[in-house]
Amino acid sequence: SAIAGDLLPPGFRPLPLGVHALVGGRIVTRPGEVLEGGTVVIRNGLISAVGKKVTPPADARIWDMKGTTIYAGFIDPCLLIAGTNAPTAISAAEPASGGGLTSPGLKFFGTPGAQPDMGNPGPGHAVARITPEFRAVQNYSPKPQTLAPLRALGFTAGVIAPARGIIRGTSALVALSDDSPNTAVIKPDLFQHISFETHSGDERPYPSSLMGVIASIRQAFFDAQHYTLDQADYQKHPQSRTRPEFNPALAALAPAADRKMRVVFEPGSALMSDRAAHLARELGLDFCLVASGQEWRRPDLAKATGATFIVPLDFPDLPDLPDESDWDQVQLDPLRAWDWAPENAALLRRQGLEVALTTQGLADKKKFRQNLRLALDRGLAEADALAALTTIPARLCGVENLLGTIEPGKLANLAVVEGGSYFDPETKVREVWIDGRICRVPADGPKPAPKAVAQK
Repeated sequence: SAIAGDLLPPGFRPLPLGVHALVGGRIVTRPGEVLEGGTVVIRNGLISAVGKKVTPPADARIWDMKGTTIYAGFIDPCLLIAGTNAPTAISAAEPASGGGLTSPGLKFFGTPGAQPDMGNPGPGHAVARITPEFRAVQNYSPKPQTLAPLRALGFTAGVIAPARGIIRGTSALVALSDDSPNTAVIKPDLFQHISFETHSGDERPYPSSLMGVIASIRQAFFDAQHYTLDQADYQKHPQSRTRPEFNPALAALAPAADRKMRVVFEPGSALMSDRAAHLARELGLDFCLVASGQEWRRPDLAKATGATFIVPLDFPDLPDLPDESDWDQVQLDPLRAWDWAPENAALLRRQGLEVALTTQGLADKKKFRQNLRLALDRGLAEADALAALTTIPARLCGVENLLGTIEPGKLANLAVVEGGSYFDPETKVREVWIDGRICRVPADGPKPAPKAVAQK
């Protein structure tokens, strides 16, 4: 039976202690700056003090951090989480009305025998795969098993991005905690995402050529600029002109067209990085690029973009061939791609470009630290790698005043490693702190042996 003192009155829920002091750890406040045996004081989700001579407050819970290294929580600038994609468009063969006869109008493919592109249901752009009004944040509700592998790598925040279409919609910066989505969202509309996608998994391939994709992107931005001017003119003269159309896609594209929102291009190849940069400059966009992993083929083109690159660490595997004679059948180019892939991040840094690292493309997130070690062995400096996990993505997301370093006034997002360095794959991420609350990383213990079934 419960003791009477253990029973709380209805509705009484004491808040957890919001003041903590992490004492005695090795604190990497920012890339290149280290405090040996320092103290971090956390109060109400924010860092209130950092230093070697900081005295823990009397009301703080003391945490002994000797033998650990404390980093600012890492930020993944491009996460594709299931459930945050744009809704699938209606089938291309489905008629817009029940009459059976449809007029292609302005949405016709332009090729003989092609079905008309009826667009998405409801108001929107004429091309179904142009959905800048889509917001990844509106579907954000991840399962704990999705976030746990990211926290085990030291990530405490991430950018959830839409994964389908040409102009795909906006991403959101979220804390990788198990709190409700309302609490986890840091910035609901962060980047506009664009991909040179010439095909899709559904039945809506239009436009199916690279020329058509680029023309559609260019026209969409021109239309967004005109739409903004047209709406403003109507507000001034509502009784002397025709009412303009309502188009949520063009309205949503206006912040990117006005350089008020950064655009993330996913070019798909080394050559298309150059094309994306030319298109972005033509349209006057503030942009960055997702690396294709092929920048080593044309480093001069990567350098000419002058952009920040979001670099995935999903390296190709070496072919597993049963016999030595089978290697004669392997072409040189796949071997070159396998050999160069770990050096891609270092190559971009040698071109004077900023890089941010992402787990995108890794089916097994545990390979991230192994691949990061390969990148370090191929020339990426540890200071640059740490900046690519902290300060660069924080600046890219426009939250350098909240995340990226361990300083008073910033969010208490921390990654705690057992031992001397995160960049030793053998060291373990013991825990992360997100908004001033600890999230322990489960130990990688042996799996329990299956129970023997008694035979009758």
